[in-house]
Amino acid sequence: MSESNSATAASRVTPERRTPLDIAIALALVIVVVVAGVVLWRTGSAHNSTLEVHGEATRAPAITREPIALKNAWTVASPITASPFQRGVLTAGTAVIVGDTHTVKGLDPITGSPVWTYQRDRSLCALETAWGNAITVWDYDNGCGEVVSIKGATGEYGPMRSWNATTPRRILTGGNHIISYGPNQLEVWRSDMVRTLILGYHQAPLQPAHKNRTICEILDAEENESTLGVVEKCPGDDGLRLSIYNAVPDEDVEPELLGTLKLNATRVDVIGITKTQALLYAESPNPELLIVSRSGRITSRETVAQATSLHRPVLRTDKSLFWSDGSRLYNFSRTDFTQRWIMNGAVGVPGVLSSLENSPNWLLVPVKNAIAVVNGRNGSEVRLLPVGGPAISRIVVFGGMIIAQQDTQVRAFRPIFDD
Repeated sequence: MSESNSATAASRVTPERRTPLDIAIALALVIVVVVAGVVLWRTGSAHNSTLEVHGEATRAPAITREPIALKNAWTVASPITASPFQRGVLTAGTAVIVGDTHTVKGLDPITGSPVWTYQRDRSLCALETAWGNAITVWDYDNGCGEVVSIKGATGEYGPMRSWNATTPRRILTGGNHIISYGPNQLEVWRSDMVRTLILGYHQAPLQPAHKNRTICEILDAEENESTLGVVEKCPGDDGLRLSIYNAVPDEDVEPELLGTLKLNATRVDVIGITKTQALLYAESPNPELLIVSRSGRITSRETVAQATSLHRPVLRTDKSLFWSDGSRLYNFSRTDFTQRWIMNGAVGVPGVLSSLENSPNWLLVPVKNAIAVVNGRNGSEVRLLPVGGPAISRIVVFGGMIIAQQDTQVRAFRPIFDD
């Protein structure tokens, strides 16, 4: 039979006969699908939420010279990024990311006007940025377990997830993954929001052996290069312990413990971690900086001044790791944690003038009532750029502007140069 004859024959095939029972079953299936869709919509991330795109962000030319002064460009309230559980002012794509109780916005770095707005009738638990996305965590019936990611540059939805989470939550990124943790539970997510690891409480253990695992209180965590360092307070321990895990084990519910160290300490902060070692601040009871091997052995310890503020975010450059203890700024080698210099009087996390030409003065450090221009090689102060108001906790150089978290507000400064 030719191709045309086959088509003609096919067009003559009599449709299947449908009985009243067939029609009733079909209608029932349609109703089930519609009801299921309504239930998912009412209980999921799309219900009672709005995502509006207002335009595109603009960017000023990169800062290639040392500023001699600053001019206030705009100020926007962002209480969520001022929380102790957050790392301060955030950026994603081409936008500055801010948030309050029910709203997250992507702002134009030049004008401060919103380029997109995401709003819900639920409370915002936490906010972070990674992979060019704003990662928003919302309170729901299962705790702070509704996660919606939004592309910073376009305001489009990204990957989402939902799980049963203990509260409160802190989320942070070491660059490779997102860590989300609360008092007795920690999860690690990759860029598509798929979980790669869970520690602690699990609502529905998959294996009987999981029900008998010791649940420890999780106090701090840091991830880098797929290695996870966790500070825990476990039943029966006199002090705290550092546990080092593979952030991407073969099974997310089967943690791969690489090493552990019990510390006779009351406060511990994981400053940095690599594939081979971790850098800690510990008070036991005297304040010390410790370098711990992945197997859990202390390889270096140094007595330091007591930190006035812990769990601050770190700043990583290609060669350095900068850590602020609330009163001082430390510069460590990013690879082996060798201490290079300490700057006294630093009250927050610095920003980097990464496009600066022919000058070592590329570090902007928050100090009392000012931003200090600092030589990144030796930590010496070059000049002060006066800034009024509360202390700045974090600086980001972004879109040709200098953006700062100042108490519950995000402020943008336009650099002024010596012409």
